[in-house]
Amino acid sequence: MLQRIREEEPTHPSSRVRGSATSATVAAERRSEVSRLRKLLRSELDWIVMKALEKDRARRYETVNGLARDLERYLAGEVVEAGPPSTTYRLRKFAGRHRLGLAMAATVTVLLVAGVIVSTWMAIRANRAEAEGRAINEFLRDDVLAQAGASAQARPDTNPDPDLKVRTALDRAAARIEGKFPNQPMIEASIRQTIGNAYEDLGLFAEAQRQDERALELRRRELGDGHPDTLASMIRLGFALERQGAYANAEPLFLKALAIRQSTLGDTHADTLVSMNALGAIYERQGKFLQAEPLLAKALEAGQRLLGEDASTTLSIRNNLLAVYYGEGKLAQAEPLAVQLLESRRRVLGEEHPNTLTSLQNLAGIYHAQGKYAQAEPLYVRAIEVSRRTLGAEHATTLLAISNLAELYGAEGKTAESQSMFLNVLEVARRTLGEEHRRTVFATIGLATLYANQAKYTEAEPLFSSALAASSRGLGTEHPFTLDSKAGLANVYRAQRKYSASEALYTEILDARRRVQGANHSATLATLTQLGRVKLQQRRFADAGATLRDALQGYEQALPDAWERYDCESLLGESLTGEKLFSEAEMHLLSGIDGMRQRVALMSVADRAKLQDAANRLVSLYREWGKPEKAAEWLRKL
Repeated sequence: MLQRIREEEPTHPSSRVRGSATSATVAAERRSEVSRLRKLLRSELDWIVMKALEKDRARRYETVNGLARDLERYLAGEVVEAGPPSTTYRLRKFAGRHRLGLAMAATVTVLLVAGVIVSTWMAIRANRAEAEGRAINEFLRDDVLAQAGASAQARPDTNPDPDLKVRTALDRAAARIEGKFPNQPMIEASIRQTIGNAYEDLGLFAEAQRQDERALELRRRELGDGHPDTLASMIRLGFALERQGAYANAEPLFLKALAIRQSTLGDTHADTLVSMNALGAIYERQGKFLQAEPLLAKALEAGQRLLGEDASTTLSIRNNLLAVYYGEGKLAQAEPLAVQLLESRRRVLGEEHPNTLTSLQNLAGIYHAQGKYAQAEPLYVRAIEVSRRTLGAEHATTLLAISNLAELYGAEGKTAESQSMFLNVLEVARRTLGEEHRRTVFATIGLATLYANQAKYTEAEPLFSSALAASSRGLGTEHPFTLDSKAGLANVYRAQRKYSASEALYTEILDARRRVQGANHSATLATLTQLGRVKLQQRRFADAGATLRDALQGYEQALPDAWERYDCESLLGESLTGEKLFSEAEMHLLSGIDGMRQRVALMSVADRAKLQDAANRLVSLYREWGKPEKAAEWLRKL
């Protein structure tokens, strides 16, 4: 034993702790106790015991008091004499004794470091923003505004233009951006976005699209899809595409922006609601009412609750939701929304703000669609008066208001007043906005439709052809105005018995409307009905019946209460009469005329002739069927 004490190195106390137990429960408790004891003994207590057992007298405690003092140091949390003299160990013991003070010091240090980092980051951002703003200002000053000056007009690459238009200045500026900011992509993106917005305000959507596409490309590359600036560019590009009728191209942009904002910001963030509104609007433009209505209704509820009834985003959502109701033929639901929207905009923006005037015309349009002409007319008149005074007689908003009133007069049968107003609008729009502007195209279509309703086909045909050519160039071959122009021309061909030309146009229009506006959009269903009508006029009864059944199914799904749905059903009855399916024909003919009778207030004066056409079909049916008494009864009703 003396030899072992003298020669063998002792083991650390913490390593000699053992445990044994008979039952599993006791064993678990014992293992826990052993683990706790080992942890307690490890380090300082191990060191003190091993120093006391040190074989070299010079390294042992000199006295019992030395051992006692080291134990007291351990209990006080101080550095023990038996411990190794490492810096880490001494710092750890110091931190243990001064935990509160060190915590406070660490907090102050972290805050100071964070402050330095944030200040540096903000300084970098401020410098970057200052540089960006300076570059943008210089570009706008030197490359846009200075173009009207004598020096810029004298440049060899510029044609002198003392009456420089904003459009010309923007075109020249846009041409000079490329390569001007090779190492400053974010500055280039900001300038392109600004020019794109200016183009859009001027109604030059194709030009806006080119700038928005490049801005989005730059921001995606530098910032990624999830950055707010990238999302803003995504939305702006979607709007530029929407204005050109490229709904199928705009929809994925709005879908992606909404998905990113929902995942990063949540469903109720203001930016998310903006994206919901944009997507709902593009659904409405395509006639996807079943997708648009719940999305916009949800956005409106959130906007009212979180942003307030009169917030700009809430008002915009309400405007798009009432457009959905209008498209669905839910005029009773659209009307109170339109009234509420007009009241809000009057309260927030004032009586004469352009958005207030838009709401005024929207309400008038709903009254118009309901056949409430006496209520619609003073609203249109008021919109024209305010717009002329605040925006000018030749402003696009003024011309739209006049065109809408002209349409109302046409629906009421006031053809002379309607024609005079359309001619005036058309002359001003061509002179001030150009042949290809949407307001010019709209007025051209309106005047051509008025002539067509009066059977003045020689006047209507060149106007529809002109509108079609101008809209194709300025707005695109699949813009709704382009398709409306083509539909008007097809109607004229049908009335002139040019059935082959008419059918070919209707087929082209139908394919485009299905692709752009959706299968159940009111315009798509109207085109399908007209295609069935021209087949009927060629006495292709079975072919016409198949087309009209498709149209009727669409109406029943999307617009079950529209008077057009019953006109379509009456036409289907005519096709069945031609096929000698008299019982089925009678059912559809009676349903069609009854439905139109109940909705005659919603029909324009020109459209009411279709009610008489439906009665004539019943007379023809009973004659074909060999029921002269019923034919005579309907003749008396006629």
